[in-house]
Amino acid sequence: MSFTIFMPTKWIFGAGALNELGKQSLPGNKAMLVTSKKGIS
Repeated sequence: MSFTIFMPTKWIFGAGALNELGKQSLPGNKAMLVTSKKGIS
């Protein structure tokens, strides 16, 4: 088996990460947000 993966992904992780999203320039037009049940208060 052989394959190539190209996944240009920027991860912003940790406490206060949601506050940093507005400061980021996004190269595309889609974003995926993943939080826990108590991730957004």
